[in-house]
Amino acid sequence: MPRAQQPSIRSFFQPRSQPAYAAPPQSAPPTDPNSDSAATKLTTSPPPPPAPPLPPTAEPSRQPPPSSAVPTVVIPVTLPPNGIPVLPPVPSLPSGASIVPLAEQHIPALRRINSLLLPVAYPDSFYAKALDPLAAGLFSRAILWQDSDADTPKVIGGLICRLEQNPFLDAQGQPLPWAALPTHSQKSAPVSLNTPYHAIYIQSLVLLSPYRSLGLAAAALDHIVASAALLPAAGSNIDARTIYAHVWTENEEGLKWYQARGFARHGREPVKGYYIKLRPDTAWVVRRDIGVPTPSSLLSTHETAPAPAPAPSTSMQDPPGTAITGGSGGVLAAAVNLAPMAASSTSPSPSPSPAGVTPPPPPPAAADVNGNGNGPPRRQPAATNPSSSTSSLSFQNTRPETEWNDLPADMVGRSPHLSAPSGPGSNASSRSSSTARKKKERTYPSAAPHATFRSSHSSLRQRIRRSLHDLVDVFFEDAFHLIKSLRKRLDLVGNDFYLAHIYRTVRWWTRPTHVTVLGDLLGSQWVDDNEFYRRAGRYWDRVFRGAERVPDDVAAYPADEYDVTGHLAGGPFNESTVWTSRIINVAGNHDIGYAGDINENRAKRFERAFGKVNYELRFELPLADPSLAETVFNDEKNPNLDSDRLIPELRIVVLNDMNLDTPAASSKLQDDTYSFVNAVINTAAAVEFKGQFTVVLTHIPLYKPEGVCVDDPFFDFHGHDGTLKEQNQLSAAASKGFLEGILGMSGDTNAAAGGRGRRGIILNGHDHEGCDTWHYINQTTTGQDEPGWEVKRWRQAKAAGIVGQAGLPGAREITVRSMMGDFGGNAGLLSIWFDEASWEWKAEYATCPLGRQHFWWVVHVLDLIVVLGLLLSSLATVLSAVGLNIDKLAHKSVAQPCTPSKETANIVMPTKESIILDRDGNSR
Repeated sequence: MPRAQQPSIRSFFQPRSQPAYAAPPQSAPPTDPNSDSAATKLTTSPPPPPAPPLPPTAEPSRQPPPSSAVPTVVIPVTLPPNGIPVLPPVPSLPSGASIVPLAEQHIPALRRINSLLLPVAYPDSFYAKALDPLAAGLFSRAILWQDSDADTPKVIGGLICRLEQNPFLDAQGQPLPWAALPTHSQKSAPVSLNTPYHAIYIQSLVLLSPYRSLGLAAAALDHIVASAALLPAAGSNIDARTIYAHVWTENEEGLKWYQARGFARHGREPVKGYYIKLRPDTAWVVRRDIGVPTPSSLLSTHETAPAPAPAPSTSMQDPPGTAITGGSGGVLAAAVNLAPMAASSTSPSPSPSPAGVTPPPPPPAAADVNGNGNGPPRRQPAATNPSSSTSSLSFQNTRPETEWNDLPADMVGRSPHLSAPSGPGSNASSRSSSTARKKKERTYPSAAPHATFRSSHSSLRQRIRRSLHDLVDVFFEDAFHLIKSLRKRLDLVGNDFYLAHIYRTVRWWTRPTHVTVLGDLLGSQWVDDNEFYRRAGRYWDRVFRGAERVPDDVAAYPADEYDVTGHLAGGPFNESTVWTSRIINVAGNHDIGYAGDINENRAKRFERAFGKVNYELRFELPLADPSLAETVFNDEKNPNLDSDRLIPELRIVVLNDMNLDTPAASSKLQDDTYSFVNAVINTAAAVEFKGQFTVVLTHIPLYKPEGVCVDDPFFDFHGHDGTLKEQNQLSAAASKGFLEGILGMSGDTNAAAGGRGRRGIILNGHDHEGCDTWHYINQTTTGQDEPGWEVKRWRQAKAAGIVGQAGLPGAREITVRSMMGDFGGNAGLLSIWFDEASWEWKAEYATCPLGRQHFWWVVHVLDLIVVLGLLLSSLATVLSAVGLNIDKLAHKSVAQPCTPSKETANIVMPTKESIILDRDGNSR
């Protein structure tokens, strides 16, 4: 087939620069997570020398001395001269799990998980400090999972802790009295601290739902504690004596999880005013003392445990029962509220999952702390039986108005080690998985555990309040949610049959040769695989019942030598009947996501259920007139024939244009799309020839200036990695690639065929309102600037005489109005026919709306009433035929309540004093 060389479509795209995460000062490049030592080793450059002492002042300071004995000399934090002590991998973890120091390559995924699971958005400075060994990087860990040795480990969670001044000890290592405890606002001080004793504060603790109950969070915590215990013996002046966090007073699972890991409440009263939006606004301070000797189980066989250093005395007397109100401060702790577990006061069981630190107070917020000491830390073995754990196939509590999953599937990974959900609540997770933002799953009656003393509360008043609160929720919240859920289920069934009615009616009335659905076949790309295939079953078994997808062997990749998919003529050449029952499915953003969300898992499951995302179909129109066939160019039969005619052919190109624009999450899938478009360009007929017509089926519309269609140009990008998050239209560069690459049009009159390009039409969806436009380029533009593409509404372009005018090559783009009931239930009708006189294909388009879904509901409800009436009438007829008098029974059942009883049926005779009136009202 003759063709002309055209530029590659890759030249039409300019990638958007992605944000760079610079390595923190004095830190080495991130370690390779696949290396043997990556799981336990951080290497840093030698620390800077201590700052020189200040010169003596001319006169003594007139400032009053500090209220505490803390010296004012700054003591710089130094790392061990020989590097961070090496910890071997935890042997009791599942085979696919690993705990590694947080590195730069982990930040994008961890940022994404934090944004999904936590109610706060951490700034860039938070993650920069998390990589700095002198700030939070020394005590921050990434939790990775690897299904097989060939797979790349995925970030499934993380624990970020900050090194700060110990708020429980003074400069001599003695417990601070209650009134001398520093306010929490002092935690934002520089890392160079004015005390030799430090503390580790848990800032963020997150773990994806399917990987809970495996002891991963507890292992990460133990890893940090063991690292802190090794530092003094390794030559560092970091002496972390305590690790602590804040937990909301109503977060019972969180308190249990911490208590099972050696933490204890600090003080008899919680910190008041810690939260702004939560009620109650109180938080417990939970702390755990760090023993300097490291458990030998964490050391490898060839390592020697360091000599134990004396641990500070932390016995403290509880102060009087007074509450401390919070002051001002910076960003505090935040973590996810994980699944509950049973805690033991003496020997904690293997950790199912952490119950979370608690959502942080919106900055600024802070609080003083109070407390008492607790015993030495107790290291908990991680779970060693992954098969007995509970995983999750849905990652958000399903409310009636929430049918999809807000967690990307690439963050999950379907591990063979994880089992299916085993009970209620095993699939509970959300953007804010703290009980402060969303109630946990209840067992009804929800007030029973509180009323029967099977739950812990700070006081009897709190127990009664919680019991009454949950009891009220049953009637005024859960009952309404149940009603909404039933209504939503009924609405989904009705919506499916409404769409099925549109398809069935249009197909029966118009008898189309081909049917296509232009994307957004499902409601969300976030759903897990089980929900995805369940919705795919509704699509095929209910909406398009009796239809089938395009077989993979028929969906062809563009090639120079190809077999036609079918013929379009009548008679013996008619092979289009099979296509009347096939659906040409186009991938949409709700099916596989935008460029920043598409991954191989989403693409593969879509192709399994609905067909390939990129392919072409070629349908030939045979010429029944032999005289016309002799005028067709054929380089084999008529090589000397000077003709620009080709055999009439309809070329349907199905294209996934969600990842044409950049940056994309998967460069491989984007390269696949680019390669496919290049193949379409390189296998197309030369623009000088006539007889072929290209129909491009895609989802996202081409670029149009503001005001042309309802949807204006809009682009949004993910904050964690800069990839494309959402778009209303393709970029101008991608649209140019469509028009100049696939259709071969050009603004240069010296180009092949004068730049008029190939005949074709573009069909897409995405914009629910729909739009019909004409894209053209003005070749007559004078000046030095290259002519650019312009666009007008189709009717405006027709009225202005732009369509088909010389010097204005263009193509029609039709954004089909949505099939949803809110937009009128539309079906687009495209008619394409071949004009033998001009040897060109021609096309026309019309919209066929059914009407809003309310009409469908009214008709079918009335039909149901009529059917029930007919059934009752038929039943009455049958009963009458067998001798049962239905009218008499009905009259008797109605009159029975009005019949006086035997006791009240006595006739009352008038007495002498009674006045009897006649019919005319006269007494007698």
